[in-house]
Amino acid sequence: MIKLRALLFWQRLPTLFGLLPAMALALLACPKLYAMDAQQRFVGRAYGDNGDLLYSEFHALRGECMQGQWLPQEHEVLYLKPDHELPFARKTLSYGNSLLRPEVDFHQSDWQETLWIRYQEDETVRIVWRRGETKERSFSVDPPSDLVFDAGFDHLVRQSWRQLQRGTVVEFRFLAPTRARSYQFQLKPLATDLAQGGLNVVIRPTGLLTRMLVAPIELSYNPRGFLTRFNGLTNIRQDEQVHYNADIHYDVLQQPDCRLIP
Repeated sequence: MIKLRALLFWQRLPTLFGLLPAMALALLACPKLYAMDAQQRFVGRAYGDNGDLLYSEFHALRGECMQGQWLPQEHEVLYLKPDHELPFARKTLSYGNSLLRPEVDFHQSDWQETLWIRYQEDETVRIVWRRGETKERSFSVDPPSDLVFDAGFDHLVRQSWRQLQRGTVVEFRFLAPTRARSYQFQLKPLATDLAQGGLNVVIRPTGLLTRMLVAPIELSYNPRGFLTRFNGLTNIRQDEQVHYNADIHYDVLQQPDCRLIP
């Protein structure tokens, strides 16, 4: 529960989503994120096709530097709509088993939707998805070695950084958890300013039918390997049938004292 003082403070920030210092202070109003012993924090602002702000994401990651390499362990996200004090959705990612296949705990309260992904003792993956009081599906999946879950694509980009900068296309399978199926996708580098060291990539399906049904997602990274922009279909539901398609811009508030790119 957000304390009254934090709520009053939040309400005195009319330009919260337009100014980076205000974003940093806004994390103080999110006790769970602020209490984490996080080494990485960033904020994303999701815009619709008309340029209106749809929602903002507040991210906090806890991890450690191992031999100079950043290894996240837990990732917390709160999603807030403009002029709202309480989050309408939240997500926890745990990277104990794999950076590419994190365990997931997602809740979007305005649509009474939850998604839960966990590893079982036999290394299969258990998926439970619920929406409302009556709709529920549960599956068990035996994940192939190239399978990616949820935000695991972000870590796949960094793990494949050198290949992508050389122009290599990286193929992988992406999990559609509510269908308990995975589909073949590829990471393809776009125009990259090698002098600056950044990277732009597109994620798109390789199958002809899925290419007709699923639009590409474009990603941009700065030279250190931080995600700066996501443009495409999100995991946030807009209505009963459709998820938001958004252009999300990210600002780093806190970064680890080690490298993100292997």
